Parts: sequence; C-alpha cells; structure tokens
Amino acid sequence: AVGEVVAGLIQAAKRRSEVERALEALSRAAATCKVPGDLPKLEAAIINARKVGAEELDPLVYKAASELRGRLHEVSRLRGALDTAARALEKGSRSEDATALEKTISEAARWEELLD
Repeated sequence: AVGEVVAGLIQAAKRRSEVERALEALSRAAATCKVPGDLPKLEAAIINARKVGAEELDPLVYKAASELRGRLHEVSRLRGALDTAARALEKGSRSEDATALEKTISEAARWEELLD
C-alpha cells in the first residue's frame, strides 16, 4: 500500500513537472514569436500545452499565446492578399486590381508592426 502511494506521488510530480515545462515553453514561444514565420514554433508550443493540460494550470498564458497565434495567422493571410493584389495590378493594371490592393493595404495597416 505504501508503495502504491509513493508511486502515485511520483507520477503526480512527473505530471506536474511536464505541465510546468510545457507552460515555460509556451510562455517563451509567446514572448519570442513575432512574425508569421514563427507560427510553427508557436503552434507546436500551444499543441504541447494543450496535450498535457497546461491551459488549465495557467489559462492567461494559454489565452495570450492563442490570441497571438490568431494575429499572426491574420497577418500571414494579409501578406498573401497583398502579394496577390500587387501581382494582379502589375499584370493587368485594372481599376478593380488597384481597388483590391488599396483595400488590402488599408486592412493591413493595423498589423503594420507584424508585417515587416
């Protein structure tokens, strides 16, 4: 019986350590991932944190990382839209292409610091 209790305590300590490591990795990723190219690193940290249940231990860190992921996805989408609109304008120089580019540029302006 004592052996089972000790084994249970060891298992709980290992799990806690695993969760804490996942939270540290998530926190580091959220602090260092600033551009869309960093998305794979951030997403891996989020998935690992979710897998070990770390979002329950520190929901604020998990939420901040998830929100950052959403912003970086949006920036990535806008960057693609900007490239597409600019290429269309170069090829055809139609007024619809210019309008599409202007609309995308105005939408991207709020993410300027992440588009560099």
